[in-house]
Amino acid sequence: VRRAAAALALAAAAAVLRGPLHAATFALPVSNDDAILLLMGRRVLAGELSTTLWNQPYNGALDAYLLAPLLAVLPHHAAYRLYQAACAALLVLLTGLLGRRLGGPAAGFAAAGLAACGTPYMALMAATGPPPNFLMPLVTGGPLLAALAARRLGGAASLGVGLVCGLAVWNSSLAVPAFAGMAA
Repeated sequence: VRRAAAALALAAAAAVLRGPLHAATFALPVSNDDAILLLMGRRVLAGELSTTLWNQPYNGALDAYLLAPLLAVLPHHAAYRLYQAACAALLVLLTGLLGRRLGGPAAGFAAAGLAACGTPYMALMAATGPPPNFLMPLVTGGPLLAALAARRLGGAASLGVGLVCGLAVWNSSLAVPAFAGMAA
């Protein structure tokens, strides 16, 4: 009961703290960088595979592949903003789980609460920013959570974590320092 009440309180805090950010930026047009991901996602649906962002070789195309299923059923603007909101919710959850694993339940709740806050910088990035940078914390934090949760992973879990790590490194070389730090 306490855990459910804490989860509901966190969800309410996220709705109050981050909800206005998503409400204010939802109607804004996507940026030109975001439009590239959407165009790439449409091409993925047509069978074209990409390994790097078009005309922007500093990042991989993982977002385009993740957006493609949404683009199959939603208009491009709604698909992108839903993807943003889903990643934001997953980041709050991941941050809370990492905080809990490292410092206990109170630390997990505090970490998730802070992650739920919408800052002016987030609003700026949602409105005009480069391709979504919120994916990298998810694909690097997920393996960290798995590593902290178990000393030794079984075959299927190891394969899954390895796949996520590989996708993270493929998507951005920024994953390499995060994984090197985890390994150390």
